[in-house]
This record gives sequence, C-alpha cells and structure tokens, in this order.
Amino acid sequence: MKKIYYFDGDQEESHNIIYLVTIFICLIVFAGLCYGVRAIDNRIVIEEAIPHPIILDSNSIYTDETPHEEPTKDMSDSQQIESSVEDINSKWNTLLDINKDIMGFITVPGTTIAYPVMQTKNNTDYLTLDFMGNYSVFGTPFLDYRVDLVKKSKNIVLYGHSVNGDELMGQFHRYLVQEFYDSNKVFTFNTLYEDSSYEIIAVSILETVGENLIDYTKTSFFHPDMLMEYVDTMVAKSSINTTSSYSSDDYFLTIQTCSKLAEDSKLVILAKQVT
Repeated sequence: MKKIYYFDGDQEESHNIIYLVTIFICLIVFAGLCYGVRAIDNRIVIEEAIPHPIILDSNSIYTDETPHEEPTKDMSDSQQIESSVEDINSKWNTLLDINKDIMGFITVPGTTIAYPVMQTKNNTDYLTLDFMGNYSVFGTPFLDYRVDLVKKSKNIVLYGHSVNGDELMGQFHRYLVQEFYDSNKVFTFNTLYEDSSYEIIAVSILETVGENLIDYTKTSFFHPDMLMEYVDTMVAKSSINTTSSYSSDDYFLTIQTCSKLAEDSKLVILAKQVT
C-alpha cells in the first residue's frame, strides 16, 4: 500500500516565520553587543590616554544661545594671556591627538562624573556626539562656544545631558540635599591651560519660560557690578545654604543640565574658582 504524504502549507509558513524572527533577534543582539564593545573601547581609549591616577585623583585631571558680548572690562592685562602651543600642558597631547575639541576634564566627588569637556563653534555638536565623535544620545559635556579659556571668561558656562533624572550630569541633583553638598562642595575642572578646583555656592532649579528669568549663560560682563548682580541672584535662588564668600575678583563656573523636578526647568550649579 502506498503511503500518502500530505503537505501542510500553513505549518511550513509558521516554521519560516519562526526562523526569520529568530534570525532577526540574533541580529539585534549582535548589533547591541557591537555597540557595547564600541562604547567600552571608547572608554578604554580615554582611560589609556589619561593615567588612572589622573582620573581618580581629584587634584589631577582625569542650550540655549545668546548674543555675543564684549569681554568684561574689569580683567587686568596680566590675565589676557596669549594662546600658544606652550600654554597647553603636555599631559593633554594624547587626548588632543584623538579629538582636538577637548578643552578640559571635570571630576566631581560623591558621583561618577569624570568626563571630558568639549568645545566647538556652536552649542549643538556635542549634544549628540561622544568623545570619539560618534553619534550618541548621551552626548558629551561641552563649554558654551563663547567661553574663552585663554583670556579667561569671568563665567565659564558648561552644558551636559541628564538621563533618568540622576545619571550623567544629572548627578548634580544630589547637591539639592544639604548633607551631600556639605561633604562634596569642592570639585575639579582642569583645562588645557590650568588645573582648578571649584567650590559650589548655589544650586537651583530655574524656570526656562515665563517672567523674571535668570540669564545664566552669560560668559562676560561689562562691569563688575553686573557680575555681582548675577552671582547674588543665583545665591538668593539657591536651594542649599552656604556661608561661602565671593567677590567680583573671583572667577565662576556655571553648569546647566536638564531637570525633571519641575516642568520647563533646568538644574543650574554655580561655583567659584578656589585654586
């Protein structure tokens, strides 16, 4: 007796779909692994370029645009240094070979913030670029394009993304807690031209729409009184208490990142240079 075999078209089609879905999932996993390896490799490149003591030691190194303003008039001639190759410390050479946009490195105690800081001719490039120049939704911290580290802007403005409220530069939200601030108020921001420590003097959640907005993006001021007006306003708006003194002779660093604590708001940190 002949055996009769029945062809089940639906069953074969089902097997084909399962096979294709399996391949698709494998490709996604493989792509994810490749991306992870690339991200890890980028970190390795940075860590190899900067010795570990430089990354871990706080004494070592590792967007809104507004109209351009004239440099402040209260800066002395001795502060108007000329830019030259000699001004750039040799410890930065390896990183500059990798990416000429690097301008500094920020390290904050009590957090995992230990990031290169970039600068270009705009305030958009490093919103979506990593240190290696690859696309990244996390971006890389960067200076306002108007900041002059050579002539030394009175207010260095630095931007960075906040992820999930308390990741990347969002870790600065921890300074809204007085106890954390009291234990970690000094951090380092070292640049191509000098190594510096900064003491935080104000931590604020500021609105970005509405009336009576604070322009924290100014990098220069026409008069020392205008600088003091800005600093006094930021200190008055601060969520933490500080007894730190300051004057128009000081240099300041303003850090801005996103905040989910209020609608249409930014977390803004103001610090003064202490070394």
